[in-house]
Amino acid sequence: KIMILLFDSLSSTEEKSKRCSKSSMFSSTEDLKGWSRSFPYQVDYKDHFESPEVAYEDIVPLIDWVSSPTNSRSENIVYDPYYCAGRAKKILHSLGFCSVVHERRDFYEDIIHGRVPNHDTLVTNPPYSDDHKERCLNFCLKQLRELDRPFFILMPNYVAAREYYRNRVENWGDEDVVYFIPSKPYTYDHPEGTGKEIPPFASIWYCGIGKDRANNLTKESFACHGKIVKTIEELRILKVIPTQKRPNPRQRKKRKKQGNAVSNKRSTNEESRNVTSQKSTSSKQSRYRDDNGVRTKERF
Repeated sequence: KIMILLFDSLSSTEEKSKRCSKSSMFSSTEDLKGWSRSFPYQVDYKDHFESPEVAYEDIVPLIDWVSSPTNSRSENIVYDPYYCAGRAKKILHSLGFCSVVHERRDFYEDIIHGRVPNHDTLVTNPPYSDDHKERCLNFCLKQLRELDRPFFILMPNYVAAREYYRNRVENWGDEDVVYFIPSKPYTYDHPEGTGKEIPPFASIWYCGIGKDRANNLTKESFACHGKIVKTIEELRILKVIPTQKRPNPRQRKKRKKQGNAVSNKRSTNEESRNVTSQKSTSSKQSRYRDDNGVRTKERF
């Protein structure tokens, strides 16, 4: 039996009054202002895509439920270690989180030297290139197990199907993590306005809340948009994650090249057929008409 939690929208005047900032909308000009390519650590230009505001709005009710009654939004110290253009901090502030740690720092160096900022909850969308997802998961799972610090990581759906993810979750406890499936696909944008807004994969929230909280999570726990499932198997049954292995970048590039070649060949063949048809039509001439097309002999 699949345990699926369905939720509706929650929007009360009480929640709105708790917000630190009245405005939660940002123009593209404001988002782009101050962004630069100079970071104190190595970055990949293609990793710099900001999460949409709706993604945070979706997950906030679950953060509130996990944090209460210990911390309210104004008291909950939220940490996002991956800096892009700083929009995450603005959005979280607008949603009522007054204490947000989101700086242009080397996250991995901070881990090595024990300089990770103090926080209550980690909320982030890590880079998808290289091994960032794996390193982020290692840190978060360890923090959850040792310090009971919940995490909410926005990543592609295919991560849940990866062997490295299953191994890590099983080692730390697969019942500690639940999955939030948004009602609509998220779109992303680059600070410089480049790239594709719609990714070639679906995004879901990986929510490390601990076994006890996960067991107590019910439909009546809180209200928000989307679904929550509690196991990887349920994700498979619901077809949220791919059942086939995703091709690596080289294979995807090869397939795209082959697809373009087939498309070009079809276009060439179609053009060739059209030209041939035109030639055969124009070369065909009646025996009973002159050069001007006037009939020279009566048909009957």
